[in-house]
Amino acid sequence: MSVKYVFPDVENADQNPAWSEISSYYAAEGAAYMATAGELAGYAADDYAVTKATGGEFLPFGEESGYRFSLETEDLVSVVRSYYANSVTGAAHPANYQFSEQFDLATGERLTLSSFFTDPEAARTRILETLSGKDALSGYSADTLSSEFKDEYFYLTEDGFVFYFQPDTVAPYAAGLLEFSIPYSELEDLLSPTL
Repeated sequence: MSVKYVFPDVENADQNPAWSEISSYYAAEGAAYMATAGELAGYAADDYAVTKATGGEFLPFGEESGYRFSLETEDLVSVVRSYYANSVTGAAHPANYQFSEQFDLATGERLTLSSFFTDPEAARTRILETLSGKDALSGYSADTLSSEFKDEYFYLTEDGFVFYFQPDTVAPYAAGLLEFSIPYSELEDLLSPTL
């Protein structure tokens, strides 16, 4: 079994309280991933023993994660993380997911989608209406989009918000991760001073 988890690790984070908080957040995430990897190693060993005993083919287990900064300003940072796992012998395909976090660079506090709007419910309604008008999502009902829409599945760029749906949620797995941009200008009347 192999694992490679890469999280943001800021040099001299202890000299800046906000970055220190952000580094602590990712250190905890990394520790949780490693604990899970330890458990998974036991499953991999068991799977290996069973496949060898039955003459089957063992597929090595593996997990990887990485990250990128999608936006960094004086006030905030937006981090996009990727996750890949091939950890079940005989599975139809590996798992690919995306996660993201936004942080206030004055405090290190994690920002939620609601943090960016003066009226979060009105913003969520407009976001869903806008997403339902996107070509790739036009065949899906508002109920389906609403039930699969996760407030934490977004990140920021210089131009706007990017909302995403994990594979095999609103579209078949083969469609992959679906991402949709909404410019800040389309939500301008609802934006909080955070942006």
